[in-house]
Formats: sequence, structure tokens, C-alpha cells
Amino acid sequence: MSKPFEAVYGQSFISHMEWVNKASSWLTDRGGHPEYNNTEHGNAKGWRGPHFTALCFDQKGRRCRNGGDFARAEDEKAFPVWWVWPDQIAPLLMAANAQSPDEEAQSADTGSQQERGQPDTEDLSKVMP
Repeated sequence: MSKPFEAVYGQSFISHMEWVNKASSWLTDRGGHPEYNNTEHGNAKGWRGPHFTALCFDQKGRRCRNGGDFARAEDEKAFPVWWVWPDQIAPLLMAANAQSPDEEAQSADTGSQQERGQPDTEDLSKVMP
């Protein structure tokens, strides 16, 4: 069995029960991220600042936005569910796209998939489940 994917170490819920008990503190400004700002809910009018919340994904790569999505992940054995903050996405993608010297030499010898007109999915597999 392969190791479950987790984009950032320590940013995952191992079970539906852990999500129920911990999400309100781990995914908000009360312990999650100082820039947290959920502008999708509430009756406030006008500009309330930029929206900044965690993005959660199950082990099948599906976005988990609400309790129903987390329940489905539990039913389909797709835990742990991992999350990433918006300001972590670009560094993760840049790290995934950085090639070691051995990988660069191999690409030079065989030609990259992009040069052959094929999408380069190998790098995404390091970031996506």
C-alpha cells in the first residue's frame, strides 16, 4: 500500500471524526493561518477583504468543501484529507517543477514530453494525488 499523499507535512485530517473535532481551529485564524478570511458567508455588505481559506482534498483528488464531501471521503476510504493554504500553492508547484541535475540530463537525452507536444504529467504527480 502506498503512503497517503499530503502536500504539506502535518496538514491533514486522518479521519472524519478528526475533521469534525479540529477543523474549526486548524482551518481558521484561531490556529490555522493569520491571513484567514472567509468572505463567502454572512450578511455583511460591501468589500470585506480578499477571500483566504484552506483548500481541502481527499486521497482521490476531489475537493472537500463541506460535511457531505468529508462524509463521502470517509465512506469511500479516501482519508486522510489534506489541505493547502493559498499562499502555499505557488511554492509547492515551483518545488515540483524544479528538476534535479539527473532529471535534466535525462530530459536532454530523450527530449521532454512538452517538446514532443505531450503534456508533462510527471511533475504534477509529485503535487497531486
